[in-house]
Amino acid sequence: YRLDRRQRQMCIRDRTMKDYAISFEDRMTAEPSAFLVDQLALEARDISLDPEGKPNFTLSCRVNERGVVQVEGDIKSSPLFADLKLNLKDLELLSAQPYFPPNVKVKLTAGKLSAAGNLLMAIPGEGEFNTSYVGNVLLSDFSSVDTLAGEDLLGWKSLEIKGLDAGNNPTRASIKQIDWREFFARIAISADAKINVLQLFGGETEGPTAAAAGEPEKPAKAADKAVAKGGSTPSKEAATPRRERPGPPSAGKREQPTAISIGQINLQGGTIAFSDVHIKPNVHARMQEVGGTISGLSSKKGALADVNLRGKLHRTSPLEITGKVRPFPD
Repeated sequence: YRLDRRQRQMCIRDRTMKDYAISFEDRMTAEPSAFLVDQLALEARDISLDPEGKPNFTLSCRVNERGVVQVEGDIKSSPLFADLKLNLKDLELLSAQPYFPPNVKVKLTAGKLSAAGNLLMAIPGEGEFNTSYVGNVLLSDFSSVDTLAGEDLLGWKSLEIKGLDAGNNPTRASIKQIDWREFFARIAISADAKINVLQLFGGETEGPTAAAAGEPEKPAKAADKAVAKGGSTPSKEAATPRRERPGPPSAGKREQPTAISIGQINLQGGTIAFSDVHIKPNVHARMQEVGGTISGLSSKKGALADVNLRGKLHRTSPLEITGKVRPFPD
């Protein structure tokens, strides 16, 4: 390293660390989550106190004795800027289960994450955190369970996302191609006409609230009960919860809708189990060997995607699904 006393600057040209290990446990979640990071190797270059400097580093490690993480790139501290080359291989997805919101009723039983691409992160002087990722992502050997019904929900051998370009500010995701192989999905409509996928991910509530049903709120009931029991009538402030009035929207920035586009989805060797017990007689169908393409998906207003799928119904009857679909609401 070199120290310049006149300018009070320090520069470390090269620093290497090898074969380190870090073990930690997150107890802030409902179920504690343990992580082991070992075989940790770090090589840092051109580290200095100069805010205009761009230290370069290479990091590699093993996560929970299976997954591999490799990161290489430049990073700047003031303002924050990082240009990183990212390579992930076989990171276990089960570690993410404790971080699911409580309204998500899906349990991961298996799955691995791999990725290769470039990650950019930046915080301008007086701006918001910006991040973007360009590259490929692979989710393999994935399986999940519907915790309400206790049945398999979704799984696949491989889901490969090619040509992903995603970021925030504005939120966007562009994908050239998705290859989905040997997948399984269970779609069920209950007797009260609820779709299992929406329920499991918190998309449907148990029932309409008074406000949603158009009924006015009646905070005076609490006061009536107090008077009936011989107590004093609470003040209006005590009977009615105080609600913060939302401030005016920011004039400098408007929330923009998420821009999503997917060039083509290739499906191969899929199985879809469908049941509808809302209608009489009930419908139960199992579509197998599902394959084909869905192309031209876009969140643009009025955009339609082309569907061309084929398969077999209950292993014998040929099945063909063709047409156009609008997957995103206008």
